[in-house]
Amino acid sequence: MFTFNLNELGQNTNTIEYEPNIPGLSKLGLSYDGLGASASFRSDVKELDPQKGSSQFFDLQLSYHNARWGLDTYYQKYTGFYIKNSNQFGKTDGSYYLMPDLDFAHYGAMIRYALTPSDFSLSALMNQSDNITQSTGQYFIVGGIQQYRLSSDQSIIPTTLQNRNPDMDNLREIKTTSLNLGMGAGKYWVSESHFFIGALFDVIGTFGIYNYKLLATNLQSSYGTVSYNFKAGFGYAGQNWKIGLSLYNDVTTLKALNNSYLKPLAGSILVYLRYSF
Repeated sequence: MFTFNLNELGQNTNTIEYEPNIPGLSKLGLSYDGLGASASFRSDVKELDPQKGSSQFFDLQLSYHNARWGLDTYYQKYTGFYIKNSNQFGKTDGSYYLMPDLDFAHYGAMIRYALTPSDFSLSALMNQSDNITQSTGQYFIVGGIQQYRLSSDQSIIPTTLQNRNPDMDNLREIKTTSLNLGMGAGKYWVSESHFFIGALFDVIGTFGIYNYKLLATNLQSSYGTVSYNFKAGFGYAGQNWKIGLSLYNDVTTLKALNNSYLKPLAGSILVYLRYSF
């Protein structure tokens, strides 16, 4: 799941929720000894609601995690969005505001380093590619570099909200290169019957260098924001059979024009079954 929100547009405007029309998003991946690679694909387009327009996407992720450090790299690109809560902004007939040429791309790399030796492993928490044993917990330093690009040939602001933030009305592109540094903490608990539950939470400072393209001018700025992500998992960690459910939610805060903010949100739910020889 990928969406982004526009907050604090002006004049007490509600949050605007942008979402691609992509049903049945599935991920196929391979992992071995902490190294993982995955690609996402879409199910039959017959599931699409035509009132939400048409969307395309590309999503590639590569990762490696062990008990001491980890690396995540990714490239994600979505084209074609609709406004999920259009009914709050004048659409009373059940239809949606459509942005078919709205493009959102994101790529980068993030590194995680454990401050002390521990039995905690992110790979174990999320899919048991490492064995789960009782953990004392772990603190991490998290850092990396990311690039965001939002662009559109038309205004991304619904017509009924024009003139509340004229700069955002005229915005056609935002490019952001961000340096990210923060702290994280994770732990899981394992019962005598091998059931487990665990979580990891990161708070990350995001310093972005921004380039804004408007109809009549270009602007540059730099700004610091706070972002976070949350990961959780629970299931059964037997000697051979390993069953579980994991989820994550990643929220980045980016500075838009004037007092408004863009917040890309990425999330996932994974149900898995493993047999270890």
